[in-house]
Amino acid sequence: MGIILKQGVKNTLITYLGIAIGFVNTIIVQPHFLSSEEIGLTRILYSFSMLLAIFMPMGATNITIRYFPIFRNEKNGHQGYFGFMLIFPLIGFLISSFFLYIFRDVIIAQYSKEAKLFTDFFYYIFPLSFFLCLVVVINAYCSSIFKSSVPTFLNDILVRLLSMILFSIYFIRWININTLIIFFVGIYGIQLLVLLFYTFKVGQPSFKINFSFFKKQPLKKMMAYGFLLSIGSVSTLGIKYIDSLMLATYLPLAIVGVYSLVAFIPTFIEAPINAIDRIASPKVSDAWVNNDMDLIKEIYIRSSKYLILIGGILFLGVITNISALLKMLPPDFYLGINVVYILSTGAFINMLTGLNNAIIFNSKNYLIGICLLFSMLIVTIICNLIFIPLYGIEGAAIAAVMGSVSYNLLKYTYIYIKYKIQPFDSLHFKIIGFIIVCLFINFKFAGFKLPIVEIATRSLVIIFSYSIFSYFIIRNDPTFQSFLMAIKSRNPFSK
Repeated sequence: MGIILKQGVKNTLITYLGIAIGFVNTIIVQPHFLSSEEIGLTRILYSFSMLLAIFMPMGATNITIRYFPIFRNEKNGHQGYFGFMLIFPLIGFLISSFFLYIFRDVIIAQYSKEAKLFTDFFYYIFPLSFFLCLVVVINAYCSSIFKSSVPTFLNDILVRLLSMILFSIYFIRWININTLIIFFVGIYGIQLLVLLFYTFKVGQPSFKINFSFFKKQPLKKMMAYGFLLSIGSVSTLGIKYIDSLMLATYLPLAIVGVYSLVAFIPTFIEAPINAIDRIASPKVSDAWVNNDMDLIKEIYIRSSKYLILIGGILFLGVITNISALLKMLPPDFYLGINVVYILSTGAFINMLTGLNNAIIFNSKNYLIGICLLFSMLIVTIICNLIFIPLYGIEGAAIAAVMGSVSYNLLKYTYIYIKYKIQPFDSLHFKIIGFIIVCLFINFKFAGFKLPIVEIATRSLVIIFSYSIFSYFIIRNDPTFQSFLMAIKSRNPFSK
C-alpha cells in the first residue's frame, strides 16, 4: 500500500498541477482565444480519435496490466514483452483505418448539418487516433513497471501547456485554422516521442521477443481477455465521450463547445481517483495473482475513504464557486451552469465507491465487468437519445451521470455479493451530511459584486470549515490512524 500511496500522491500532485494549467487553458485561454465552434471542433476531433485509440490496441493495454507480472524480468528485457505488446496497436490501427475510410461518407453525413467544420477536418482523425493509441499502450507498460509519474506529467501537463501556447499563437493570427489543427494533432505526436524516449531510458524495453518463454504462456487466454476488455474499454470511453459526439448531431458545434468547456470543470473532482488508479491497478493485479484478498480489501476500503474525503472538499469548491466563475467568461458559457451541477454530483458519487474498477477487471471474473460496462454504454446512448432532444446540453449531462452512477452502483453490488467486502461506514455518512449542510448555508448567501472576490471568500470559508471538520472525524478512524502516525514519524507512506 506504501507504493500506491507514494506514487498516488505524486501522480495526484502532477494531475492537479496539470488541472491548474488545464484550468487556465480551458477556462481562460480557450473561451477568449477560440470561438465556441472552434472549441467544439477540437473536442469532437479528440473524442472521436480517443474512442478509436482505445479499440485499436485490441486489448494490449488490459493484457499488460493483468499479465505483465508473468513476464517481469529486467535482466532479460521482460522477455521482449514490449515488442510483443506493440504488435497489437499496429494491426488494430490498420483495421480501424480501413473501416473508418470505408464508412467515412456515412459518418460525415451524420455531422454535415450541425458540425460542418468537423467534417472539413475529418481525415485528421487518422494520425490523431494513431498517436493516442500508442500513448495509451505505452502508458500501460509504464504503469506496469511502476513508472507512471512521467507519463502522467506528459499527459496532464506537457500536452496542456503546448495546447495553451498553440491557442495563443492562433489568437494573434500567426497561423490559420488549418495550421491550428495540424499543430493540435502534432502535440500528441510530440507526447508520443517523449514517452518513447523515457520508456527506453527507464523501462528496459526490448523488441526481441523470447518466443520460447511466450510459448509456455496461455496466449489464447491472454488475447481473449484483452479483446473482451477492449470492448469494455470502448464502453468506458464511450460513456465519457459519447455525450459530445451525440450532441454534435443535434445541436450546433458552438453549443458543443460550451458543453465541452464546462464539462471539464467537474473533472477536477475526479482527478484523485484517476491518479491513484494508475498505481493501484498493477498492485491489485499482483494481489489477485498471489490470492492476497487482504490487500485487495485494504486497497478497496482505504481508497474509498481517502477519495470521499478529498472529493468532498473539491465538490464543495466547484458547486459553490461555479456561478462566479462562469460570470468571468463570455456570456454564452453561463448556459452551462446546470451541466456543471449535474456532472459534479455524478463525479462525487463515483468517488465514493473507491477503486472497484481495478478489483473487478483484474480478477478472473472480469467478464462480469465487461457485461456491466457494455450495458451502461447502451443505457447512456439511449438516455442521450431521449434527453438531448428534450433538454439539450443538460440532457447530455443527465445521460452521462445516469450511465456512470448506475455502473458504479452495480459494481459495488457485485463486489459485495461476490467477495463480501464493501468500503462504507459512518465516516462516509458524516462527510455527506456535512456537505449537505455546507451547500444549504452557501446558497442562503448572496453573491459578491466582484466574482474573483466571491471565489476567494467562499473558498477560504470552505477550506477552513472542512479542515476543522475533517480533523475531528478522522482522528479516531482506524483507516487514518496509521497514516497520521506515519506523518508524525515523517514517513507518511510507511503503510
